[in-house]
Amino acid sequence: MNRGGTWEETQEVTTTPGDIWRTSAASDGKGNAWVFWSQRKGLNWELWGRLWAKDSWKAPQRISNAGSNTFHRAASSKDGQVFVVWQSHQGAAGRSNSDIWLRAWNDGQWDAPVRVSESSANDWEPQVAGGPKDQAHIVWDSYDSGNYDVFYRAYRNGKLEQVEQVTSSARFQAHANVAVDAAGSPWLAWDESGANWGKDVGYLITPAMAVPLHQERSIQVVKRNGTSWSVPLIPFMFIGCSRTLRTRNLPLKQVAP
Repeated sequence: MNRGGTWEETQEVTTTPGDIWRTSAASDGKGNAWVFWSQRKGLNWELWGRLWAKDSWKAPQRISNAGSNTFHRAASSKDGQVFVVWQSHQGAAGRSNSDIWLRAWNDGQWDAPVRVSESSANDWEPQVAGGPKDQAHIVWDSYDSGNYDVFYRAYRNGKLEQVEQVTSSARFQAHANVAVDAAGSPWLAWDESGANWGKDVGYLITPAMAVPLHQERSIQVVKRNGTSWSVPLIPFMFIGCSRTLRTRNLPLKQVAP
């Protein structure tokens, strides 16, 4: 969309035909934008990006450096620093677990990729939101405890802070998302189901010991409040009306490096 509020003609970002999956984009606040996509090469998926600057597309750049890389998302901080996160399988096919990675576009160049998740289990579907100066907030879900839990990690001034486990119950808690409010506080949301979600035969036992696929889902929301996470005391569907949003604090569980 141009400054006049109308859409320009579509432009082809990828330079060669290929097996391409998912796009994400982020702007640096100066009229420039990065567009990202996963493109298959052999048995792996590579993460690529291309910069629009000074009214032209620059040469595509490979963002990932190893493995198979998908489920990418991008965001920018208030000062225009661009961040991209993705899920990466690195190692022998069929024997490697997935991890979450981050890369930052800083002063006209890409910093080295950094691994965000630390679990030896599979970590899934990251999301990222930019905050105040040089800040990014990353969330994902992990099978670290034998079920899906939500994890969070902040990136400030070029460094990752400690991993935090936001949920720790036996319930299914996944597909997390993150947003940052005007005060710089991150809000997390995810969908939730019962214990042993999707396990093959648990729902056939009476009483049921598992929740089948595509059943019993709810949306959960928390807000960062100092050193803890706060849960709204009113249902999330009332957010945005004239009522005051009150919260209660959750204990913070940090994951040792």
